[in-house]
Amino acid sequence: MTAMIAGAGLTLATAASAATIGAPGSASAAVPNANNQMCGNAVAAGNAAVQGVSITASLYDSSGAVVFGPQSTDTDAAGAWCITGNSTLANTVLNGGHVELCATPMAVDGKSANFLGSGTNCADLDKDAFQDHLYTSVIPLILASADGLDVTYS
Repeated sequence: MTAMIAGAGLTLATAASAATIGAPGSASAAVPNANNQMCGNAVAAGNAAVQGVSITASLYDSSGAVVFGPQSTDTDAAGAWCITGNSTLANTVLNGGHVELCATPMAVDGKSANFLGSGTNCADLDKDAFQDHLYTSVIPLILASADGLDVTYS
């Protein structure tokens, strides 16, 4: 998109949102491939993938001290993202800590972010939420990761 300044003969480029909503059905689930990972998707109506959303995670212990992060990644064309925490991720969360997860931008195409049902673009992954989203796999052996940590744009 460009804007013309009247009488000046100048054209300025205006920034467009880096995040884009894909076609219905374009999202595919992100799953951990190692321990201490958090994975999810950015999706819009009709299971449409939202590409280019920046997901940021910070791990806090039970006293509120930062243990890890912030670390960020962007969602891919399928809306998928994974962040690998440090080796204390699961233990810290299960013993009173939490992970703050945020999605930027807060809105895409006029649709607001809702991270893990929080109603906002940020959510806390505490012990209960981590256990609700616990991912386990035998091959490869994964016991300390979480999936389904989705942000929806609606």
